[in-house]
Amino acid sequence: MSPALDYSRIAHLYDSYVRFQDDVPFFLEECRKVRGPVLELMAGTGRLSLPLAEAGVELTCVDSSRPMLEVLRRKLTARGLRAAVLEADVSQLDLPAVFSLALMPFHSFAELLSEEERLASLRCIHAALVDGGTFLLTLHNPRVRLRSVGGGPALLGRLPKEDGSGEVALRADLRYDPGMRRVRGTQTVEEMDGTGSTVAEHALTVEFVLLEEAEIRALAESAGFRPEALFGGYDRSPYDPESSPFMIWSLRKAG
Repeated sequence: MSPALDYSRIAHLYDSYVRFQDDVPFFLEECRKVRGPVLELMAGTGRLSLPLAEAGVELTCVDSSRPMLEVLRRKLTARGLRAAVLEADVSQLDLPAVFSLALMPFHSFAELLSEEERLASLRCIHAALVDGGTFLLTLHNPRVRLRSVGGGPALLGRLPKEDGSGEVALRADLRYDPGMRRVRGTQTVEEMDGTGSTVAEHALTVEFVLLEEAEIRALAESAGFRPEALFGGYDRSPYDPESSPFMIWSLRKAG
């Protein structure tokens, strides 16, 4: 897998501007439904991993970015928490079928840019699940996501750094390529000290694909999954292609 965004360059800043928490209660509830270990894919610095570990989930965290995983390991150690942490490409994952539940949060599947990578990843995840295991797959709703794409550079937020030493400002300039069905552009993370002076500016290439419901269903079935539910939000509301913010799939491994 070729990363669609080079997280190694902003691993030390990631927690300062990615503070989404709306999905945490949903995943905690799903983890409580199962017995056995849980696999979190594209775990990053542990935005979701830490609350799951704090709740006593037997967790294995996978990501392809070593710097992001180094941040996760430090956070686990600092909090006295335990989780297995594995550096691996999700499209080449080779794990025994011991997991009752697999999670891929925060729409990370969209960063797998080719159909070959997407199908290979789904097959690897399928192989890692016990019979009857579930994979929770989160994605953008293409029609809703496109409403925030285009229009030139935009300031998405200015937030205090996690360590209190200054601020970060996040900007994005994204365009949609309808031929490739990909969103492409630049994300800029500006790092500032306590006086507001710029310390560093990190300009990163962003690219992700927007996938329709029928396409995901076909991919999942090709990998051996049976789609069981499709939610439009973390409140488990039904999916509406015109208005739902997300596509949240519950995919079951037959057995």
